[in-house]
Amino acid sequence: MSPSTARRYAVSLAMVERHLAKYTIDKIDGKAIVTLVAARRADGASPATVRRDLTAISRVLTFAEAMEWRDGNPTLSKRRLLKERRDPIVLPTPADIETVIAAASRRFGALIRAAWLTGCRQDELVNATWRAFTARAKKLEVIGKGNKRRTISLSAAASAHLSAQPVMLGSEFIFCREDGEPFSQAASDFTHVRRAVIAQAKKNKTDFQRFRFHDLRHLFAVEELRRGVSIYDLQQHLGHTSVKTTEIYLDFLTPEEQAAAKKAAAQNPAQPRRSA
Repeated sequence: MSPSTARRYAVSLAMVERHLAKYTIDKIDGKAIVTLVAARRADGASPATVRRDLTAISRVLTFAEAMEWRDGNPTLSKRRLLKERRDPIVLPTPADIETVIAAASRRFGALIRAAWLTGCRQDELVNATWRAFTARAKKLEVIGKGNKRRTISLSAAASAHLSAQPVMLGSEFIFCREDGEPFSQAASDFTHVRRAVIAQAKKNKTDFQRFRFHDLRHLFAVEELRRGVSIYDLQQHLGHTSVKTTEIYLDFLTPEEQAAAKKAAAQNPAQPRRSA
């Protein structure tokens, strides 16, 4: 299990503790799980978040079953009933991004800007280390989904942004808190900042379009295609297994931009992946 997955499970278990702490491990049954799911949904948790909570619980119950502390795992059937709704992609405006960055702490704002400049996933940036960054070559090695490593090329702006981050004594992380510890709850941190921005916008009666941290990755992808980057190069940069996933960004281009993107792809066809 990767460190980021372990942290995510720890957050989920902390969120469900108040719902399950009254049970002994052998008494957590299907009814308890159904009650938990209803409570988490009432709290405003999305289907995807609840599924992650159930996955964390499932790991605990599977271990308990292996140790013969209980029989069965009621989370398995309940997870299949939760359809994960994917929110539509929203491309944030530069003005709205800058508003959120200004509302965040200096170090967390730097993490947000890095997502916009690199297209990296949140966990990839949270776990990025100085050892994995080569300023001269403008390269950064990140750990993506499935604990897979890939090396990405950085723009001059992205490389300069990473280079400008203060190095904390005793910390290996590029983006970290004042005490050198990583942003272990970056998703929650971003939500809190965004809520504050939304509340301030309502108070001032100003426009602000809500967006997710992951939407910065979407914006980066669209901007790269508009800049003439090949869809296959973008696929490799983003770490997509299939180019079909990357092609969703073509829908955000004008007909002229789509034609240019397809021309770039024809001039730079997909290359076979080298085994690690």
